Amino acid sequence: MAYCIQKEPTFTTKIDVVEPGTSETGEVETSSFVAKFKRLDDAQLKSMIDSGDADVEQIRKVLVGWYGLVDASGAEVPFSDATRDALLSIPAALHAITMAFFPSLRGAARKN
Repeated sequence: MAYCIQKEPTFTTKIDVVEPGTSETGEVETSSFVAKFKRLDDAQLKSMIDSGDADVEQIRKVLVGWYGLVDASGAEVPFSDATRDALLSIPAALHAITMAFFPSLRGAARKN
């Protein structure tokens, strides 16, 4: 496939959130959803990195949607500023989103 220089203003990437489980074996639980991010050009990315903002502030600026995020009853959670902030208040989720976002900008290979 030929590379297209004109890109969509957003992109998606899979997020795997790993958290301590509740089983007697002490195993971790992994849950997944797909995050939708604002695409940044090189100058915007440099500005974001140089800003010194905390991860949560940086991700808050670029996370613009998601697919497959559900509540405790299994219902889809619609994206809004409030639900985004609720998601980012979960340490394991914030870590997973941060670890997926920055490598995706540099063309890092994704695991299938």
